[in-house]
Amino acid sequence: MPRKWIQREIQSLDAGKDYERIWKLSTSYFSSAFITNFFYSLTFPDIVVPATAARPVWREDGGKVLSEATHRAVATGNFVLLLSWYGPSHPKARKEVDRVYRLHEYWATKYPEDFSDVDNYLYLITVFATQKHRILVKLGFPGLSEKEKVASHRFWKDIFDMFRTPGCTPLEGYPLCWDDMIAYQQRIEASRIQGSKQGALIAESTYDQFAYRYFPPGLRWLGRALLLSLSQPTTLQALGINPVNPLLGWVLRWFLTAYFFIMMDLLPDPTVAYWEAYEKQSHAEHEHERRKIQTLDRNFVAHFSQRHVRDIAGYKNHTQAAKAIRE
Repeated sequence: MPRKWIQREIQSLDAGKDYERIWKLSTSYFSSAFITNFFYSLTFPDIVVPATAARPVWREDGGKVLSEATHRAVATGNFVLLLSWYGPSHPKARKEVDRVYRLHEYWATKYPEDFSDVDNYLYLITVFATQKHRILVKLGFPGLSEKEKVASHRFWKDIFDMFRTPGCTPLEGYPLCWDDMIAYQQRIEASRIQGSKQGALIAESTYDQFAYRYFPPGLRWLGRALLLSLSQPTTLQALGINPVNPLLGWVLRWFLTAYFFIMMDLLPDPTVAYWEAYEKQSHAEHEHERRKIQTLDRNFVAHFSQRHVRDIAGYKNHTQAAKAIRE
């Protein structure tokens, strides 16, 4: 097999017919636990800027973004990885989307006014479709090829068509092409006004979770700064979060550019995808990882609460946080 076989195969395919295969090749083989968590932590704050998106996530007690922060990051990442690996035509993908629908249906009974805004769904899907491209462009890479853009647009339209609001109302308004999808995102981001306190807390928890998981004490500020260096300025402004120092941001983006250049351009393409390897792990390996994540999440509550004790005052989780700090 050639060292750089992925792009060679992509260019041999028809984006109109083989878009599932193209998207799978484009995204599945360069994934890892670190990359998946990084993408999640970078883009999830963009999604929860509207109060209607933030409220059902933070709830009255912090929700899973506080009590099971890494578990939630992994679960969301696995959702995207599974869809990308199997494609919208596969029963496993349809089953996974249906599982998410049932979750939305349940939480809509608790927050009945927060699940009817189609823009919340549409923006989420377009983020999944474009996040790799937009991040690579920010780092100075060309981003997705034209064939990959067509495939991405088609792939996520099929996923979008599976989604519905609670009550089984189908979603409408998916952009007609890739350029329209980018323009839609930019329009949403440019029109944002002040976000909610819940949205700001979700963003802080999301940034801190990544830093807590992958950086040692004393360097966790660097993990947070890494995310802020690539975050959407409109998201930070809407949520009242200070951007990273410009010089530090430039240095961190330079290191990220070098990391992606080595991974994508210098090293041989992987022959086994991350999700493929994940599904082949034994029960004991999955159980070991589950326990490790449980420990991370249990300790993260106290870590986050110490850093943001004033911000979470007034929420039910303030009692939980204070208890975690004492312990």
